Amino acid sequence: TLLNNPLENPMRIQSEATVSSAYGQSSIDQGKWVGLAALALTTLFMLFIYRVAGLVAIIGLVVNMSILFGALSLFQFTLTMPGIAGLVLTIGMAVDANVLIFERLREEMEAGKTLAGALESAYDKAFSAIADSNITTLISAVILFAISGGLVKGFAVTLMIGLLSSMIGALIVTRVIFMWVVDKNLLHKIHTTRIIPDKVFDILSKAPAFIIASLVVTAISFGTLAYKGKSSLGIDFRGGGRVDVVLAPGKTLADTDFDAVIKPLKQSDGKEIGTYYIQRKADPATGATNISIRCEELSGAAIDNAVKAKWTKDGTITGTSVATVGAVIGDEAMYSSFWAMGLALVAIFVYLMFRFEFAFALGASVALFHDVLMVPGLVVLFGQELSIIHVGALLTIAGYSINDTIVVFDRIREEIQRGVGGSLRDTMNEAICKTLSRTLLTGPTALAPMIVLLFLGNPAMLEFALPITIGVLLGTYSSIFIASPLVLWYAKKTGTSLKRQVLDAQIEQMKAQQAIAAAQAAGAKL
Repeated sequence: TLLNNPLENPMRIQSEATVSSAYGQSSIDQGKWVGLAALALTTLFMLFIYRVAGLVAIIGLVVNMSILFGALSLFQFTLTMPGIAGLVLTIGMAVDANVLIFERLREEMEAGKTLAGALESAYDKAFSAIADSNITTLISAVILFAISGGLVKGFAVTLMIGLLSSMIGALIVTRVIFMWVVDKNLLHKIHTTRIIPDKVFDILSKAPAFIIASLVVTAISFGTLAYKGKSSLGIDFRGGGRVDVVLAPGKTLADTDFDAVIKPLKQSDGKEIGTYYIQRKADPATGATNISIRCEELSGAAIDNAVKAKWTKDGTITGTSVATVGAVIGDEAMYSSFWAMGLALVAIFVYLMFRFEFAFALGASVALFHDVLMVPGLVVLFGQELSIIHVGALLTIAGYSINDTIVVFDRIREEIQRGVGGSLRDTMNEAICKTLSRTLLTGPTALAPMIVLLFLGNPAMLEFALPITIGVLLGTYSSIFIASPLVLWYAKKTGTSLKRQVLDAQIEQMKAQQAIAAAQAAGAKL
C-alpha cells in the first residue's frame, strides 16, 4: 500500500487462521480441567509409591508450575493449544527427576545409611543423569523454537521454561525441604512401595527377539506412510484449507446437511468449491461432536461463513475455526521441519559423544532413530494426518527417549567404575535391573497426563497426545531392549574394551578435578 504497488503485483495471503471466541474459550476450559486431572493423577501416583517423599515431590511440582506460569506471564508469552499440551507434559516430566532421586534414596537407605547421608548421596548420584537428560531435551526445544513458528513455538517456549523450572523444583526445593525436616528431627526414615523385585534378570539374552519385533513394527510404520502417500500429510505440509466445527452436545448433522450448504458455494476466486472431505471426532470431555471439513485452499473462508450463517443462531454450532495454508507455506513448513529434526538428532549425538564413550553414543542414537522414525507411521495408521504439531511431539519424544537411555547408561558406567566382577554382559544386566524400577515408574508418570489428554482433551489435544503416548512407550522399551544390546554388540564386534574406556575416562576426570583443586588452592594462597 505504501509503495502504491508500482509493479501491480497481486498480493495473495499464503497462510491464515481464524478461531471464534466460543471455540477458543472451550479449548481454554478443557486445558484447565485436563491440567488439574493430570496433576491429580500424578499426586495420587507419587503418594502411593513414595508416601512422605511423594508429598515433598508434589510440593516441588507446585513450585515448579508456579515458576512456569510466572515466567510465561512475565515475558508475555501467548498460551497456545500446543502450549497447554506442553504444560501437561511438563507435569509428567517434572516428576521424572524426583523418581530418579527417590529410587537412589531407597537404595542408599537399604545399604544402611542414615536418612541425612542417604539424601546427600542420592542427590549427588542422581544429578549427572538428571542434568544430561534435561540438557538433551533442552537441545530439542531450543532448535524447535529457532526453526519452527506459530503454534509450535509456544510449545517450545513452554517446554524450555518447564525444563528449567523442573530442575529448580526437583533439585533445590525438594532438597531444602528434606534438609529442614531432617534438621528438625521430624523425619528419620522414608518408606516406599517396591514395584520391581530386587533381582537380576538376564534381559540382554531376550534382545534378539525384541529387535526382530522392532523391525517388523518399523516395516509396518514405513509401509503405512508409503501406502497413504501425500494423504498422510495434513494441510500444514501439503497446503489446503480446514474448517473445524464444534456441535453443541446432543446435536447432530449428517454429511448430507453439509453437502446441501457447501456444494452451491463458490471459492473466493469465483470458481467451484472443489473437493472436500468430512471427518468426525467425538469430544470425550463434553460429549460434543467435532467435525473437520478438509477442503481446497480458497474454499475455507466460504465454507466457514456459510456453516456459521446456517447453524449458529439455532445453537447447533457452538464454535468454529478455519485455517488455510498455501502450497509455498506448506513446502517451507516441511523443509523447516526436516531441518529441525535433523539438527536436533545431530546435536544430541554430538552431546552424547562428548559425555559418553562412542559405543554408548551409538547405541543411544540408534534407539533414538528407532523411536522417532516409528512414530509417524503409527499415528497415521491410527487415523491422524501429520502436521507441524507432530514435529514438536517427535522432538519431545527424542528428548524423552534419550532421557531414559541416559539413565540406564549412567548406571552401567557406574557399575563398571565400581569394579564389580564378571563379564561386561553380567555388569550391564545388573545395571539395567537396578534402573528397571525407575524406568517402569517414570513411564506411568509421563503417560498419566497424556492419557488424560487422550480421554478428556479435545481432538486438537488428541493430535498431540497420541504420538507422545506412543513415543513414551517406545522410549521406555528401546532404552532397555534396543540401546543396551547395541552397546554390547558393538563392543564385541569391534573388540572394544568398554570397561577400559570407562575406567580411563574416570582417571582423566579425576586428574582434571585435581588440577582444578590445585589451581584453586594456588589462587587462594596468592
